[in-house]
Formats: sequence, structure tokens, C-alpha cells
Amino acid sequence: SIRRASRRAMNPLAAKYVSRSRANCRAQTPNRQPDRPGVPSKGMCGRYVSTKSSADLLDEFDAEYSTDRVREAAYEPDFNVAPTTTIRLIVNRPLRTPKADQPDGSAASAGSRDPDRRESSAVLARQLRLAYWGLVPSWAKDRSIGAKLINARAESLADKPAFRKGFAKRRCLIPAAGWYEWQRTSDSVGKPLKQPFYVTSTDQRSLALAGLYEFWKPKDAGPETELLLSATIITVAAQGQLAELHERM
Repeated sequence: SIRRASRRAMNPLAAKYVSRSRANCRAQTPNRQPDRPGVPSKGMCGRYVSTKSSADLLDEFDAEYSTDRVREAAYEPDFNVAPTTTIRLIVNRPLRTPKADQPDGSAASAGSRDPDRRESSAVLARQLRLAYWGLVPSWAKDRSIGAKLINARAESLADKPAFRKGFAKRRCLIPAAGWYEWQRTSDSVGKPLKQPFYVTSTDQRSLALAGLYEFWKPKDAGPETELLLSATIITVAAQGQLAELHERM
């Protein structure tokens, strides 16, 4: 479903109340595309909506919590999920083995840079995890590169160094109620405008956005430093009605 957003709902707070009063996810929008340094404004997807509780996502995706820390994490519906914030994703990995006497569920052998060695369970489990939106490759000098890697083009996943490893072995789903897109248009006198649209399902089921994830920590980090889990959203060439809004989807 593609809905044209009302200009009266351009404020993110207004969008929250509009969404609660309309059935089938009518259009809402933030006031603009992300303008943080390093975040490409032309990229899709640059903002999306995440409203379901973690428990509802577990039921919908037949998943479980990865750790008690994820289970206990407070979550508020977010109608304006932005890059470089914490997001939820579904991965298919062995469950993390907790440290002895560590009730927070921290992974064993935290000093290892290979998370596949840290997660020693033989059984794969579909699980809900929390991640930083903006992929930080394991070879990155610092996490700031993630702001430039919020999206990944499907056509070049196998070739780009930043995405090659994730494409081979670290794929995920990112649940979303919908996402925002801006169509370049003009007013009656030819002044350029960006018309916001909200793209969502018509049956209120979550959209499963394809993604990649990676693990990272600083090269000089101590053995007890927890790995950063980060993710990116994969995009493809737009098709059908979506091609009228943006070249990517």
C-alpha cells in the first residue's frame, strides 16, 4: 500500500497520533530525510516505522530472544526509525552461550574476534537481536563508517568489500511496519518539492526487509569488550508503482 502523506502530518510527533487513528497504516512522515553527516539523503531506505512489541515480532517470525538482555530491553513504538540508532533484527544463528555467573547473557570468550567460535551451540535458532543501524565491517578502523552504510545495493553485494562477508554468511530480516519515501516533484510555479509517501502492507503484517549484519570491535579493545552488532538494509531497483516514487526500493 502506498499512501500520500498529508502535509499536516509532517511532524514526527503528529505522525504517531495520525497512525493510531487510521486503519491499514495510512500515510505519515517525518519532516525530512536524514541529514546527519555521512548519511546519504538519496538512499532508500532512510527512515522506517517499527511499532510492534518484541513479543509480537517473536510470534510473527517464529523466533526467540537471543539473550535475557534483549528480552528485558525496553521498547517503545518508533514512527521515525533513523540511521545510527538501535534497531531489531531476526537472524538464524546458534544461541549465545552465557558466561558463568553473568546474568546479563554476555557471550562466552568475549575476547575472541570470531563470533562464530563464541556461539558454540550446535543448533541454529531463529532469534531476535538488537543492532546498530549502519554496517560496520570487521576491518573498519572505527564505527563511524556505519553512517555511510545504512543501505546496500543488491546488485553489488558480492563485490563490495564492506558487504561481501555478510552476503556470504550473515543475512538477516529487519521487521518494519512500513517505510517513508520522498518523491521529487514541483509546485504549480515549478518550485522543486519532495512529496512524502508511506509504503506499508495492507493487512498490517510486518514487512521483512532484507539485510546483512556484521560484528565489530576496536583493534585495541580489551578481551572483555563486547562486540558491536550492526546491520544494513538491502535495496533493489524499484518496480511497479514504487518506481514512480524512487529508483530504489
